[in-house]
Amino acid sequence: MAYVVTDNCIQCKYTDCVEVCPVDCFHEGPNFLVISEDCVDCDMCVAECPANAIFYEDDVPEKQESFIALNLELSQEWPNITEMKKPLVYPNISIGVCLAVMNKILAGELYPWKKYTILCTLTHT
Repeated sequence: MAYVVTDNCIQCKYTDCVEVCPVDCFHEGPNFLVISEDCVDCDMCVAECPANAIFYEDDVPEKQESFIALNLELSQEWPNITEMKKPLVYPNISIGVCLAVMNKILAGELYPWKKYTILCTLTHT
């Protein structure tokens, strides 16, 4: 496994990353995604994730290292997802996810009219 989905994906489940994955290594659970060991380390999903939830395995934050094993385990249980879907829309979307989205906007990696910005604005104003 090269990349790991971490806690910023929980209750968001954006699937932008799924659409760019050349080997269809994402698996969908009820409230977040995971990556299987089929990942080929292409790095394309990282830039597409508006929640900054995907890390290279060696760069997973220390407090989130349990997600490495969780991705491996759940990718064997959950169905494969190969197409983009609507994200989950929970009123309690984490402020951390919204901050990650805003940081991407400030860095010029996302545009303010994209769906993530609208969702964060509606849930944290």
